[in-house]
Amino acid sequence: MRKIWFGSSDITGSGVIITLEGADDASITPGDLISLINELRLAGAEAMAINDVRIIHNSYIAYRTGRHISVSGMIVRAPFTVTAIGNPTHLYSAILQGHHGFRYRMALDGKAVTVTQSDDVQISGYARELRFEHVREGL
Repeated sequence: MRKIWFGSSDITGSGVIITLEGADDASITPGDLISLINELRLAGAEAMAINDVRIIHNSYIAYRTGRHISVSGMIVRAPFTVTAIGNPTHLYSAILQGHHGFRYRMALDGKAVTVTQSDDVQISGYARELRFEHVREGL
């Protein structure tokens, strides 16, 4: 269970697959991806990845070298595919919530969001070594 919690093992489960596309490769911003990840967390996502880069407790999303987007130091490119494991109905509904949902806000900026529910979402384990300075096993 610890490997799942820290994101170091491959996992599978039901959830959603979300694709984000803009007018050009630079249309989607780190803020768009952060907003989506936060909405999925609030909806109960138990695990997530962006273009096969696992999101873990200390992941970050930012611009790197111009307009390229980095997820935890790894460059990801459009189109962006976000996979999330959790209750598919809750995750799906959170993204499509009428005028308050992520998809609606993205459409206002001319960006397309496609959401698909799936019983077989696969997310790879975090590919880098996890390092902790202050945490140690105990009890």
